[in-house]
Amino acid sequence: MKWIGRIFIVLIVIVVLALVGLYVMLDTIATNAVAKAGTHATGVETTVDSVHIGVFAGEVTIDDLKIANPEGFPSDRFMSLGEGELNVGLASLMSDTVNVGLIRLDNIVMNLEDKDGKANYEVIMDNLSKLSDPDAPKSPEPEEDGAASKKFIVREILITNVNVNATYGGKKIPVSIPEIKLTDVGSGEGAKQVTMSEIMGIVIGATFETLLKNPDLLPAAMVGTIREGVAGLGDLGDFSVENIGEITQGVGEIIKTVPGGEKIGSEVDALSGEATQKIEEGIGDLGGEADKVTEKLEGLGGLLGGKKDEAKTEEPANQE
Repeated sequence: MKWIGRIFIVLIVIVVLALVGLYVMLDTIATNAVAKAGTHATGVETTVDSVHIGVFAGEVTIDDLKIANPEGFPSDRFMSLGEGELNVGLASLMSDTVNVGLIRLDNIVMNLEDKDGKANYEVIMDNLSKLSDPDAPKSPEPEEDGAASKKFIVREILITNVNVNATYGGKKIPVSIPEIKLTDVGSGEGAKQVTMSEIMGIVIGATFETLLKNPDLLPAAMVGTIREGVAGLGDLGDFSVENIGEITQGVGEIIKTVPGGEKIGSEVDALSGEATQKIEEGIGDLGGEADKVTEKLEGLGGLLGGKKDEAKTEEPANQE
């Protein structure tokens, strides 16, 4: 009867190997599908380091997604995503319509650049506009891939830590967006369900819409171009957008736009670095260092247009 036990063990090993192979295959299929969806949406090459489907955890994780820059622009990428997470069950993921409770996207970096009278975000938005135009040529066709052509209903998309690096007229303007929340993507009454490509288009479009809600952070010409591009995106789906937290511009770059600001910015950086070094090394009296830094900063007041110290004069005593 030993041969029966051996056969049983062999069968168990075969089943385990098959499950492991299926597990790895699912991750590979999902990785290729996300990359193809990004390429289809933006018209430029999209790569993903890995996509992992947690069968028992009920989640899908995405690591290090990169959307290349259109040809001819300085940066090597238009956008990158640090990590993403989808809360979705395996059963739903295998169905034609995927119901996703929450998509979390964290640490997005977007580079907005212009060169020779053309902006990279114009090219990207021109490609995104084709998603809502059924007659527009699309390459590669996602319909060739069952995973990429699945329809999605997403209750909530939460985008955190968005850093936009805008370059206009040779000046760099960093903008920080703490959080963008999108709800009911493709889930409203009568709303169309969305593909993975459309979800990517929605995320990029929502970032642009957020910038438009804060037009003072970017040059007027850039805002106008973005507004025209967003208007041409068409109907990517029904959803609502909410911005949470204060959207700010990088302090260092703002200082350097003031006349004489390059010198001021370098002085402040030097002073900050000096104080930081003292603190890290544990050398010196912090109170004394703070006084020195304060004195040096006060000396910069004239560069910022501040009033000079006026000489104090004593009023003559009243004589009766």
